[in-house]
Amino acid sequence: MKPLVCPTIRRPDLVLLLAVATLIGPAPAFAQGESSAAAHQQFVFAYRLLQRGEDAQAAQAFDEFLGKFPRDIKRNDAAYYRAVIAHRAGDNQRAATLLDSVTTTTLAPADAVALLKGQVFIEAARFDDALKALEPLSAPALAPEIGASVLRLRGVAYRRLGNLDAAAAQLRQAADMETSVRPAAMLDLARVLARQNKLDDALAALGEAIRSTDANVASEAGRLAGDLCYEAGRFDQAAEYYYTVMQRWQTSRAFGPSVVGALWSRFSAKRYEEVAATFEALKGNLAEHADRLEAWYLGGSALRELGKYDQAAARLTELLTSGVTGERREKTLFKLAQCLLETARYDELRQRLDQLA
Repeated sequence: MKPLVCPTIRRPDLVLLLAVATLIGPAPAFAQGESSAAAHQQFVFAYRLLQRGEDAQAAQAFDEFLGKFPRDIKRNDAAYYRAVIAHRAGDNQRAATLLDSVTTTTLAPADAVALLKGQVFIEAARFDDALKALEPLSAPALAPEIGASVLRLRGVAYRRLGNLDAAAAQLRQAADMETSVRPAAMLDLARVLARQNKLDDALAALGEAIRSTDANVASEAGRLAGDLCYEAGRFDQAAEYYYTVMQRWQTSRAFGPSVVGALWSRFSAKRYEEVAATFEALKGNLAEHADRLEAWYLGGSALRELGKYDQAAARLTELLTSGVTGERREKTLFKLAQCLLETARYDELRQRLDQLA
């Protein structure tokens, strides 16, 4: 059993949303064009709400426009802006459905549409569709933040499709640009380098990501560095990365997995006293059920290795009452049985052996 290399972060990309907002820009000089007066008025009303950040009302207004005026010249623009709102709200499925219907827009910049399609389709695991939107864009011709976002998204899509050389090339370009996208690009580049079996290069990239002021990126980078070192058998180095996450980013999503990673690293190095001490110090700080189960298993196992059989039996019994299942349950029962045998608790031992049978 060992820590898992963390997947790509699946959350609305704040840098991308900023880029899309930049591309939306100030309100255009609306021309009624081929719109009816009623359609034009409804579109302007919805757009003004969006500009003011009143997303719920804007969403309702754009939905009303799309329902009443499906053939209006600004229909594609309305669907795009509605997709912006959906993506910002975390409703990626709705955003993808809306963007599937968007072809040529009248007001929304084509680059903004392509950029949003790239992000949304990547989150929907539609990597070919993402690249279809992103590949025509010329990153150097865009503002640096937006160009870096395009390069990074292309790199992520290429990686998920298995084209690692192309992914690395795109992500290096994004990482070479002095933008706020750089830390995330370094993190994604490290994932590619790890798959190319370039561990030291991956750790170098992660080292830069760890120094980022973006706590989400930095904590994920620390955890990933620990996972990679653990898989390579570098247990002490892995523990150092995990402890960095544990000390600096205790409210991050990487905290619990890093605690488990640190316990596994110390356990694999046969440093059982440290495992037991770390478990006792942090067992109350684990929010995720899976992390708690793994920590209890390792804490109990370390105590057993130290010959503290009564304490080990208590921890392993707690684990059994916490819902552990499958192979982990069988291993827990076996270790508990050994502890009961060592402490001559034969009646309880018979009961546990019956559970193993």
